[in-house]
Order: sequence, then C-alpha cells, then structure tokens
Amino acid sequence: LLFLESTFSTSQDPNPTQPGKTIVRDGVEYFPRTDVTTVLLAGVDEPGHMEDSGSYNNDREADMVALLIFDETNKTVNVLMLNRDTMVTMPVLGLGGKPAGTMYGQLALAHTYGSGLEDSSENLRQTVSDFLYGIQIDYYVTLNMDAIGILNDAVGGVTVTVTDDFSEIDPDIKMGQTVLTGQQAVTYVQTRQGLGDQLNTTRMKRHREYMTGFLDAMKKGINSSGSFALDTYEAVDDYVVTD
Repeated sequence: LLFLESTFSTSQDPNPTQPGKTIVRDGVEYFPRTDVTTVLLAGVDEPGHMEDSGSYNNDREADMVALLIFDETNKTVNVLMLNRDTMVTMPVLGLGGKPAGTMYGQLALAHTYGSGLEDSSENLRQTVSDFLYGIQIDYYVTLNMDAIGILNDAVGGVTVTVTDDFSEIDPDIKMGQTVLTGQQAVTYVQTRQGLGDQLNTTRMKRHREYMTGFLDAMKKGINSSGSFALDTYEAVDDYVVTD
C-alpha cells in the first residue's frame, strides 16, 4: 500500500539508468527497464489470520497468482494473471525448511512448501521467477480470503460488470454493473463450482476485472487521505504476509 502511494503520487518521474545486464532474444540485445517494479500477488483459499502451520509442508495452496507490473514513469499498472493449474518446477523444502530439491506440479502447490508465512511466499516467488525466465520479482503480497472483504470495504466497494449468473449463490450480486460489498467481493472472486462453465480460466477473468477495479478505487482513496495507506494496512495486517 505504501508502495502504491508513492507510485501514484505526483512526484517527479524517475530517471532510470541503463543496467549492465542484457537479455538476448532471437539475436537481438535488450536492456531491461529499471523503472518497472513487479509485485507478486497471491491469494490463499483459507479464512482466519495468517499463522505458522508448525511445519515446512502446509496445506494452504495459492488459489490465485498474479504479477502486478508497475510502470513508475507512466504511472500505470498491468496485471499478468498466472493460472494456478500451470505445471511448473518448484523448490521443495525439507526438514528445518532447508532446500530439498525440486518437484514438478501445479503452481498453486509452491505455497505449500513452508510454514504458510514468509518462507511459503518466498518459495512461490522463486517458482514464478523461474517460470518467467528468471525475471526479478521485487516484492510479494500474500493474503487470505478474509483480507478481501476488509480491503474491498476500505476502498468504498469495487465496481465490476457481472456476466455470470450468481442468483443461486448470492441473489444480491446482480447481473450488469454493480458495486461489491465485503462478502460479495469474496464470493465474486472465490466461486467457481456451480457457476457458468466452472473453469478456473473463467474465474481468472473475474480476478483481473476485480483487481483493475480495486486499483482504481485505491488510487482515489490514496488521493483523498494522507493516512489511507497506513490505516488500510493496519486493518488487514493479520490477514496478509508481505515483505
């Protein structure tokens, strides 16, 4: 939240320097931009406070994984959605949380290696970085289901266009453009079974739309109050793990 506050402030644009490391693709050399910041956003399909599981192999999967790409020069953000079912190679943690090789499996499982706190998020970040050809991921934010409602209401609700029929699940979520309140936001981003084609790829479209609407609402909150970022972070602190 504090990073967002600085990103969308009216301060002077940064003047990035050209890095020494280049990327060569199809015989063409590219210099990576230094005015881009990436944040890994992961959603764990579990309620309650974020707590230590007591082991280095927990049962909390990353149900939603996305990379937020902040362009600090143009003051924009793009969202790269990553399917939880993507098959990837991930680090495995053994006794004492020490590296114990790798395994091939669903991206969602990368979060299960660790205590469910920082080590699980670091393991997921490393997995996503390796999958995206070693891209640097600057920060991570991992949150659980209860955080969604808190954040949603902190920004005054999030506007989305509902295209799936939620009448059997929550009749208050009407078709067309609507502003979601706390529990409605959780239902909107979580539900897959019994809704439409029930595919995760369809749910990912709702995730993207919701995040876009949330970021728009958050920018308004940041501009309206100097304490917005800190107040919101304090409200959601127990439900989020971040570096």
